[in-house]
This record gives sequence, C-alpha cells and structure tokens, in this order.
Amino acid sequence: MLMTLYTEMSAVSVELQSMSVERDHWRSLYDCATAELNASRKAQFEEASRVNELSAQLTQQTEYCANMGAACATLLWRVSRNDDAVQSLLTGVSNSNSNSKNQIFIAPYASYRGAERPSLTALLYTQGAPPH
Repeated sequence: MLMTLYTEMSAVSVELQSMSVERDHWRSLYDCATAELNASRKAQFEEASRVNELSAQLTQQTEYCANMGAACATLLWRVSRNDDAVQSLLTGVSNSNSNSKNQIFIAPYASYRGAERPSLTALLYTQGAPPH
C-alpha cells in the first residue's frame, strides 16, 4: 500500500510539474499580449492626439485664408471704384513678359467710357483670369 501511495505521489508530482510549465507558458503569452495591447493603446492615443493637433492647425489656416481672402476682396472692390487706380493696376506692370498680358486687360477697359465702365473685378472675370 505504501508503494502505491509512493507511485501515485510521483505521478501527481510529475503532473504538477507539467501543469506548472503549462501555467508559465500561458502566463508568458498573457504578459506578451498585455504588453502588445498597452503599446497599441499608447500608439492609438498618440495618433489621435496628432489628428487633433492637425485638425486645429487646419482650422486656423482655414480661418486665416478666409480672412485674407475677405481682406483682398474688400481692397480690390474699394480700388475698383477709383478709375485711376484701376488704370494704374492694369498698366502698372513693367515686366517685359507681361506687356502682352496687360494689353489683354487694357484694351477692353479702354473702350468703355464714363458710367458704363465696369469695375476691375468684373473686367478681370470676363477676361478669364486675373493678371499676374
């Protein structure tokens, strides 16, 4: 009977050791998966922060461009009300490459007289492109 207990104890000891190895294996897999999950969460948080930062920058740039566009349009509108300023804008470019471009805008403008003369913006849009 003592021998039977001794063999059972040996078998239980071997099984205990086998289960201990298996537990260590599962523990290491769990630790690895946990570390991977934490790294993934950290990377996801960093990417979300970067997206928020870029979104804020884009919003600022959009507001800036809209304000600059509004300011330029206001200035162009105010200048287009003065015939001398329009004539200066159309003929003021002294670059030799742009003389032919200037003529495209000057000729139609010069043909108008008095009250029927269009504003600079109207003239530019009917000619198809703004001057360079």
